[in-house]
Parts: sequence; structure tokens; C-alpha cells
Amino acid sequence: GPDFQNAETSSPLEQSSNHSPDAIAPLSITGTIHFDEVGMCEVEDMAEFIAATELVLADTACGDYSSQMCTVRIVSVCGVPVENIDMGTRKLQSSVGADYEYEVTLERACGTANCDDAQAVADQTFASVQQDINAAIQDGSFVAQLQTHTQGSSGSLATMLTNTTLTANMDRVVVVGSENSLYYPDWTKSNGGCKTGGGQPLYMTLAPLTWMETTLKGCCEKYYGWMLNECKG
Repeated sequence: GPDFQNAETSSPLEQSSNHSPDAIAPLSITGTIHFDEVGMCEVEDMAEFIAATELVLADTACGDYSSQMCTVRIVSVCGVPVENIDMGTRKLQSSVGADYEYEVTLERACGTANCDDAQAVADQTFASVQQDINAAIQDGSFVAQLQTHTQGSSGSLATMLTNTTLTANMDRVVVVGSENSLYYPDWTKSNGGCKTGGGQPLYMTLAPLTWMETTLKGCCEKYYGWMLNECKG
């Protein structure tokens, strides 16, 4: 088929390079790589395989952003957080294949000095990473790289990688930290006023543009106009 990966369309965000140095949006993208082989829940050398999967994901997801910070870590395998997996005797159970949950953390330059387009940058990055991961899975290069990185591992892993079908799901993208520096209405108590520094309910974190304001004044005016002075403290 046509090699569409190299036909990169550069967006205006990529081209404008005269950013102030602090206009950076740190992003976190979470998702899952699903292998339809249940045996992938109990790979013999799990630590090595996790490291290999992280490397391949980083190659795939971070390729376009090599100049900026971009890291990948596997968060859980078959529902078990990585830090709880006993690498020596791992017996992870699954009846529906194996899910490797990952998090990609990367920094992207914003299009504006105050980064108020961070969510647009985040959405664009999410779409682009999703496209890269899906393309690598569809053209077979994702598995091929996994095979390269795990050469010399157990024969059973090699067999499983040859036979398995992969799918990738991406859950969401969050502008890291942004939601904790914003002001939100504290509705846990009457006349609660506006708070910052985290602690807001999840629905606000997921839709900060709807619920949260960048300044205490803005939050007070939006939610507590009737007790403005108390709210602004």
C-alpha cells in the first residue's frame, strides 16, 4: 500500500518556532495495547518484555516529537499494576487476551505565549499519536520491533508474537498539571468559595475549560458573584 506515514502534513503549530521558552504543554496520553493471546499475561521474562514494549511504543509514539521530552511507561499488565507484578512467579489471569496499559508523557510547544491553546495542542497530539500507533500495528512493524527487542527470549514468546493479533486503544489525553493550577468552585460545603491546587472532582479535571478558571477573581465572578469579596478573600 502507499507509504502514508512519510507524507506528513505539517500543521501551523509545528511551523511556528518563535515560542517563548515557557509555552510548553506537558501532556499525558493513556491507552492500552491488547494482545489476543492470553499467554501474553504470563511472559517468562516479563520485565524484559515490558521494557521492550515501552521501547517500541516510545519509538512509535515519540517519533514526531524527538526534540521534546517524551517518555512511555507500561502502567499495568492484564489488570495488575506493574509495581505489583512478581516478576519471578507472575501468574496473571485473563480469559480475553492480554491488556498492556500504557502512559505516554510528552511536551508539546503551544501556539500562543500563554498556552491557552493547550487543549487544542493536546487533541492534535492525541490524534497524531493514535494514528502512528495504529499504523505501526496495521503494517506489522510494531510486532516486528517487539520481536527484534526480545530476540533470545523464550521460544514461547516468539511463537505468541508470531501468532498474536494486536489492537490499540487510546483512552484520553490530559494537559498535565494544568487542572491543578486552575481555580474551581468548592461545592462540598455551602458558600465554599473557589479553591486551587487540586482536589477538584474528576468531571472538572476532564473538562477544565467548562468548569475551571485561571484566576481566583475569574472563578469568584463566575460562581460566587453574590459573595464576591468573601470569595476573593
